[in-house]
Amino acid sequence: MIMDGLVNWRYLETLTNWGSKKDDTSALTFHNGADGWQRRIDFESKFSDGQMAACARITDDDTVLDACCGTGRLTIPLARRAKYVYGLDASDKMLAWCKHNAEAAGLNNVETILVNNWHSCTPGKEIPIVDIAVACISPAQGDLVKFSQCARKYCYSLSFSHVPYRHCMYELFYDAGLWGVSGSRKPVQGKESMQDELNRQRLLGLNVAFNLLWDLGAYPEVSYVDGGWEHEADTKEELYSYLADFGEVFPDKQEQFRANCDKRIKQTPEGRWHYAYPTQMYVLGWDPNHMKI
Repeated sequence: MIMDGLVNWRYLETLTNWGSKKDDTSALTFHNGADGWQRRIDFESKFSDGQMAACARITDDDTVLDACCGTGRLTIPLARRAKYVYGLDASDKMLAWCKHNAEAAGLNNVETILVNNWHSCTPGKEIPIVDIAVACISPAQGDLVKFSQCARKYCYSLSFSHVPYRHCMYELFYDAGLWGVSGSRKPVQGKESMQDELNRQRLLGLNVAFNLLWDLGAYPEVSYVDGGWEHEADTKEELYSYLADFGEVFPDKQEQFRANCDKRIKQTPEGRWHYAYPTQMYVLGWDPNHMKI
């Protein structure tokens, strides 16, 4: 039986970013942006390594679920550590990239699973039961009770404790163009809209997930991973070109785009050029066997 607390965290979970998006709309948005998510893998590879290091309980004896895995940003490093990994997603385009990345890495312990919608699936049926379940920027984070039912040993939920990816894109393309892949490009929001988003993130973010798990009898653990989006090149021109490919720079706004880039570009002691936009991710972990549900 679910424990009653002073605050109804289960209700507040339905108001969070993922808890309020349980139809097919968000899945379609991710599907249309699959190529952009693929490009991000290189852009945040060091950050991803840090996130995987924080998921310290995963061993080479474990089966792992990467819930709503996308193009495999975490699926591939998970597969290098675990016995077997299931990458589940509602987009066949995302999964095609995930398969491609697993094959390119020479991995044969990755299985992709296509579902219609995470929220309409059942653990033990469409969703496999595994040793350890992982969810990062995922619809699975909108229902932690259901997500917990996917794991025998441990669960990890990862998301931003600081600015999300789109804030990096807002800065790069501010007054210079549109960000995103062709067919799903977006205008840049103003600073007030960005701050409103951060306020909502703190109001209905990690605090809801942590307290929900605590009220259900789990003993959640939290760690934080610093990192972000970065790239290095021999010349500034190469770096500008790399960053421009994350969106569309208007022809008459090239100088503005370069000025936006220059806010985060530094030259290394070796003479190369390095772009970095810092952020932070939280890694929330818990043993589902402790939960009273």
